[in-house]
Amino acid sequence: MTDSPRATERQDFDSPWKEILECYFQEFITFFFPEITEETDWERGYLFLDKEFQQVTRDAELGRRYADKLVRLWRKNGDEA
Repeated sequence: MTDSPRATERQDFDSPWKEILECYFQEFITFFFPEITEETDWERGYLFLDKEFQQVTRDAELGRRYADKLVRLWRKNGDEA
């Protein structure tokens, strides 16, 4: 019995979740991390740092890794997080 080409390819189940996270980031944080929601200045917005994250993971030299998202946001006290 041979595997079909589709079965041998790495299936990408991660990307759809990352896209959903981008669309519903504030709602995600509010649901899973309510304490962070209270500290976040949502009026300043947030920024997904995909290129910066790729650079960090490339520089880490830890082999192939599938990581999540890197997001910059601001706290109500003015700190960047």
